[in-house]
Amino acid sequence: AYAYFLYDPMRSLTEQADKRLDVVADLQDLGTGFALALKDLEIRGAGNVLGEAQHGDITAVGLETYNHLLRQAVLSAQGQELVESPAQVAVNLPLAALLPPEYVPDERLRLRIYQQLAGAVSESELDESARNLRQRFGPRPEELDNLLLALRVRLVASAAGAQAVETDREQVVVTFAPGHGLPLRELVESGQGKAIEVGNNRLRLRPDLLGDRWPELLLGVLRRLVTARTELVSQAAGS
Repeated sequence: AYAYFLYDPMRSLTEQADKRLDVVADLQDLGTGFALALKDLEIRGAGNVLGEAQHGDITAVGLETYNHLLRQAVLSAQGQELVESPAQVAVNLPLAALLPPEYVPDERLRLRIYQQLAGAVSESELDESARNLRQRFGPRPEELDNLLLALRVRLVASAAGAQAVETDREQVVVTFAPGHGLPLRELVESGQGKAIEVGNNRLRLRPDLLGDRWPELLLGVLRRLVTARTELVSQAAGS
């Protein structure tokens, strides 16, 4: 699909309009809807807490950092300790992943649910949130299941030490830092042929060859890498 944005070159764009065009130009891949929504919130604000009346310099620090600082301050005031979320592994899967407005019509409530889901620090916490959504709003739409999958991949990929899980044309690429020390080739099951290509610092999955099983296989490989990484850390601590 294509969209053309036309405007009079003799008229100056407003600052917000210029920012919005830049964001739309930068975020063109599948699965970037949530990132686009966050950028839009940074530009225009949302509600009283995040709106222009109170958000201060949120655009300078970014919405995610602002939410982290706000949560930290609230928990500190309540005498609780902040449990850090996993490392921010970049995840961009070839799926439409979002919380549809038709499922949760209220915008502020959707934002809170997004924050809750993104703040999950374990798969069990993510599963609990998913069950709560089903009990509260009914059967989950496919887009929400895709969002839960992307967040689950982020949790497992973070534990495996991956830097990113991104879409490159028809492939899903898992990237690791140089010198990661993980036995990538040994952990990819035999018989998968060209469906999973292994490099020094990358795994490339072919969803077109793996069919509907590719998310399950991706999580399976990542979980084996988590186990291998845990063993490496234990060996290093023992030595």
